[in-house]
Amino acid sequence: MTPATFYDRMATLMVVNPPSSADKPVVDQMARIGLVAGKLFDWNGLNTTMQNAVAQGAKDGLEQVKAAGLNTPGAVTIHGWSMNYEVGNYGTNYTLRAGIAWGEIGVNLPEDALYPITYVDANGTALTGAHKYVMHFGTDGTPPVNAFWSLTMYNDQRFLVDNPINRYAIAPHLGNLTYNADGSLDIYIQNTSPGPDKESNWLPAPPNGFNLMLCMYWPQEAVLNGSWVPPGVQQVE
Repeated sequence: MTPATFYDRMATLMVVNPPSSADKPVVDQMARIGLVAGKLFDWNGLNTTMQNAVAQGAKDGLEQVKAAGLNTPGAVTIHGWSMNYEVGNYGTNYTLRAGIAWGEIGVNLPEDALYPITYVDANGTALTGAHKYVMHFGTDGTPPVNAFWSLTMYNDQRFLVDNPINRYAIAPHLGNLTYNADGSLDIYIQNTSPGPDKESNWLPAPPNGFNLMLCMYWPQEAVLNGSWVPPGVQQVE
């Protein structure tokens, strides 16, 4: 959309999605250029200097949104996993809200769900199906949640990955995982089968780049306060 069309659409949508009282400072700023809820945005009423400034602002703003979508403000990275404990309730953090909307459409409150994501192994090297990996959860070390957790595979375009066993995520409630004798758990992340004895714990990867998302629903306090974090993805071959 052109800036004129975008801001006119925005003014229209602000009627059915009204700003909160906390937004008053920025709403007042927008009104200075004629951007008011329920009123047509008079692009032609702006002089050339203002039109150029608004158009440049729209371009710069979109780049900031994209950047925030790729590197979420407030996110922390541990063992290669990017996590954000501040999403879902944004207040006036417009950059964070817009970045989430651009990259994820929307997310839950941390108390409802957290979604750490990684593109790299424990050493910071990009994940690729050219290698084989293991994600090891120590004894009683799987994600502490009140509902359930799952580990989902996405390709480098953030789509699910076709595979011979039609497995797109791995989780205790999705099948019979095989635990080690000490109660620990190994998940095998690779393009080809790790063999019949390990296939119950196999999360198939594409032949090229991929990323992983660990979904934790109704996480316990250990997750929320950061005392439990996901283990790194270890390259084994």
